[in-house]
Amino acid sequence: MFGPLDHRAVALFEERYGVVRAERGLDGLADLVQGFSRLPYENLSKIIAWRAGALPPTPRRPDRVMEDHAALGTGGTCFSLTELLRQLVASRGLEARPVMAHMKHGLDIHCALQVELHGRPYLLDPGYLVGRPLPLEPGSEADWRPGEGRLLAGGAIPGVPDTGGLDLFTMEPEGPRWRYRLGARPARPVEFERRWLESFRLPGMRSLVVTRRAEDGDRLYLHDHKLRIRGARRVNENVRATLDATVERLFGIDAHVVAAARELLGRDGQGG
Repeated sequence: MFGPLDHRAVALFEERYGVVRAERGLDGLADLVQGFSRLPYENLSKIIAWRAGALPPTPRRPDRVMEDHAALGTGGTCFSLTELLRQLVASRGLEARPVMAHMKHGLDIHCALQVELHGRPYLLDPGYLVGRPLPLEPGSEADWRPGEGRLLAGGAIPGVPDTGGLDLFTMEPEGPRWRYRLGARPARPVEFERRWLESFRLPGMRSLVVTRRAEDGDRLYLHDHKLRIRGARRVNENVRATLDATVERLFGIDAHVVAAARELLGRDGQGG
C-alpha cells in the first residue's frame, strides 16, 4: 500500500477512458472524477475474491481492479476505488491521501480521498458518487441540486463522535441526507490497510450492493434484488426474477459475476 506508482493501473484506465493526462488544474481533476464515475461501486467482486469468507481477506490492488473492470464491468467498494483513484491522482503529480469516515453503523468504515491542489485540500469520494471535487471546508446550501454532495460543519449525530471533521450530506428529493463524518486527519498507510482488511467482515458484505451514476445523471442503487433510481426518474422495483440480467443491463457488470456472488451468499434472487 502506498508503494510506487501503479503504472499498469494508470495505463489501463487511460487506455479505456483517456482522461488522466488532461489539464492539471481543478477542471482537469473534475474531469478525472467524472471519468472515474464510470466504475460502479459494488461489493460483488469483493465477495467473490473473499469467497464469502472462505478465504483470508485479500485487497484487490489497482491493476486488478482495472483488469476486472475492462473484462467484466466491475468496480469495487470504497477502499479499492479510493486506492485506484489515488494512483490516478498521483500520476498527475498531486499529493493524495485516504481519509476515513464514521457512519451511524460503525466508526472508520468508509473512506474517501483528500487531494492537495494549489495548496488547498479537496475531497474526492467515488463511493457516494460525489461528482466533483469538494473543498475541504464548510460549504453553502445555496443552489444545492438533487444528487449533489456538500461538506458542512459537523453537528450532533447520535452515536458518532465529534472529530472536528466535516460532515458529508447529499441532497435527496426529500431534503439533505447525512452520510458520514470525516476523521480529523488523513489515514496513515498502516491504518488504511488495517481498515481495508477489517471491511471484509462488515455487515454490508452479507448482501449484494451495486450503485452508479447513469449517463443522464440518475443515481442507480441496487440492494440484493431491490432497485432504486433517483433523478429525473423515480423508480422502486423488485428485480428478483431478472436480477443477473438487470445488473448487467443497468450497471454493466457481467451477469455471471452477479450469479457467482449471489450463489456464494446463498441467495437465489427470489427472496422477499
